[in-house]
Amino acid sequence: MTAVSDHARPPLLVALPAGPEPLSFEGGGPGTLLRTLLRDGPSARTELVARTRLSPAAVSRHTAELIGLGLLRELPPRVGPPRVGRPRVGRPQVPMDIDPGHHLACGVHIALDHMTFAMVDLRGQVTAQRRLPHPGGPRQVLEEIGRHLPGFLSRHAVGRSVLGLGVVTGGWQRLS
Repeated sequence: MTAVSDHARPPLLVALPAGPEPLSFEGGGPGTLLRTLLRDGPSARTELVARTRLSPAAVSRHTAELIGLGLLRELPPRVGPPRVGRPRVGRPQVPMDIDPGHHLACGVHIALDHMTFAMVDLRGQVTAQRRLPHPGGPRQVLEEIGRHLPGFLSRHAVGRSVLGLGVVTGGWQRLS
């Protein structure tokens, strides 16, 4: 493979759902459901239909796919107050929520005199953090990150998939 083709197809970190078409997170559909749940919190499928304007069939299909990928989870059914004179009919509403238990993202912040490693779940909650002084120049900082990052990941991502890594630094940077 050439370098161009290596970059054109990123490695898969989670299994794709079975089906005729791959799951797309652009535009509507699954991405809309995820954004709505991140913004509004746990919601029943009927509420998701109303908020996203997706069809009930689309919401059902996408939630099943997202549960299969470990991105969503079902919470215990909502039980309302008992009705006077009439029993409840129909199925109880089952709220959907972002599943913070299967996937993480990792970040590295390079500051003037230290670096910070952090893991966050799908809701953006920090699950682990480590701050270390760095030895000086850019090459030494990158070498230090290379030495510490694998151990940090192996200690704090046990049983979870790391979906991505971001590295940030502040201030003016010289590219040469």
